[in-house]
Order: sequence, then C-alpha cells, then structure tokens
Amino acid sequence: MRGNAALKAIRAIMAGHTREAETDVDSLRALAPHLFILDLGEGGPIYRLAGSAVQCAFGADPRGRSYYENWSRDARPALQSFFHAAIESCCAFHVFSDGLWSWGTSARYETVLIPVEIAALRKNLFIGVNLLLDGDADSWRPAMLQHLRCIAFLHDGSRAPRRLYPRPVPV
Repeated sequence: MRGNAALKAIRAIMAGHTREAETDVDSLRALAPHLFILDLGEGGPIYRLAGSAVQCAFGADPRGRSYYENWSRDARPALQSFFHAAIESCCAFHVFSDGLWSWGTSARYETVLIPVEIAALRKNLFIGVNLLLDGDADSWRPAMLQHLRCIAFLHDGSRAPRRLYPRPVPV
C-alpha cells in the first residue's frame, strides 16, 4: 500500500472524520502490515507487536527490542522528548526518517505514533503506523540505521504547542 492512502486514512481517524475513514475500509485493512505497538517502559519504548511491513523494514521480528536500537545516536534525545511530551499532552506525532543499509540502498519513511494510556494496568503504549514513502524496503535483510529528518506533533485542531526537530535556526 502506498503511503498516501494509508496516511490519509489514519489522519481521518485521528481528526474524527469517521465517515471519511469508514468509506475507505480497504485502506484501513491494508494498514495492518504497517502497524506496530510499543510499550513505553522505564528503559524506553519496546516493540510488543509488529506487522509484516515493519518486520521487513527491520530485517526481522523486532518484538522485545528497543525502538531506539536502530536509530542514530543523535536522534535518540529528540525521540525521547517526543515520547514523553506525547504522553503528557495526549498528542500523536509523526517522524520522517531515512533508513540506510550498510550496502548503500536507502528508504524514506513516515511513522505516526499515537499514545494510548491503559490506566488499569498503569501502562503507556504507542500504536504506530510505519509507511514507506520512497526507496527500497529490502526484505529480511539485516536492519538499517535510521536517521531522523523531521519530527512534529500532528495537528488536531487544538491549541497544543507544536514542536519540531530539527529546530529552526535563528537568523
């Protein structure tokens, strides 16, 4: 599934446009391979479930592994701050990244991360949708190194502050 249709479906759901989302049920079904669930524990987000497209991008089933494991070190502080801010503000965010394999091919991804609180279990989870925008998702090869291009909260119409990474350079 191309990223545009899946992204349109997930944004319609998040914006509360359920009629628009209902008319595109096939797009919603097609999201399943792109879905993943992260458990936000004390050590950071851990994969609890990953669809086949996520496993393909990872090179293996990532369950039980840290979300930060394949990110470049300079991206981790920005990702950590967004995970914590998303929980505090109950806002979803998206991440644009470039994945680079050691043999030279690359892929561009957009990932939407939606915070979910399970009060009864005192747990914070994130439901993620990982979409290939461009490039090569070379199936079942060793995992790639992710480089952060941009990270921002999805706008839901509220007056929640918008954060971006990298931050604009003052002129």
